[in-house]
Amino acid sequence: MSPTPSEPGKEPETDDISVGPPEAQVAEPHPPDADEWDEPKGARRTWSFSPGDWSGGIRLVVAVVALLLVLLSVFSLLRIAGEQRFQSCVAAAVGRTPGDDNLSRLVKSTAISHCSHSPF
Repeated sequence: MSPTPSEPGKEPETDDISVGPPEAQVAEPHPPDADEWDEPKGARRTWSFSPGDWSGGIRLVVAVVALLLVLLSVFSLLRIAGEQRFQSCVAAAVGRTPGDDNLSRLVKSTAISHCSHSPF
């Protein structure tokens, strides 16, 4: 192929001819990251607001919220179980003493005071 154009106004056709020795055709190094520009060498790293740093913080927040939701649901289930146990204990105490005199009311109140809201 000739380096001269075959028609006027057209670029000459070339076969990707390299100029110079292969050692001179080394790719340029990439520009430094923003962190390298901001911090001198040997400096302590401080909190930065780049999007890459937020991913760890977001994971931590999600983990803490999930843990709190699990703890809240376990607490509410135990609270419901305790209330059901207390209600069944009260119903059993009322069923054991059918009378409405003072002694029966005393026995009922004593039996109910032994009832607990604890599910254990």
